Amino acid sequence: MLEAAIKRYQNNLLTTAEIIQELINIAKQIKEADKEGEKLGLTNDEVAFYNALEINDSAVNILGDETLRIIAKRNCR
Repeated sequence: MLEAAIKRYQNNLLTTAEIIQELINIAKQIKEADKEGEKLGLTNDEVAFYNALEINDSAVNILGDETLRIIAKRNCR
């Protein structure tokens, strides 16, 4: 997200004010992701793995959040 925002700024697709707002939004998303990881009882590595699994909608629908959390915990040890 950060890299894409910076590229858009460098290509003059965003103003200075817009890139600052993008950075604020990215920081908020990171903070929310950290809170979600804490709520699930996952480390940073486990959250990253969980999020990678969660991107796949069929995995979420078939396995559910709890199973994805367990998979993330087991695979990041």
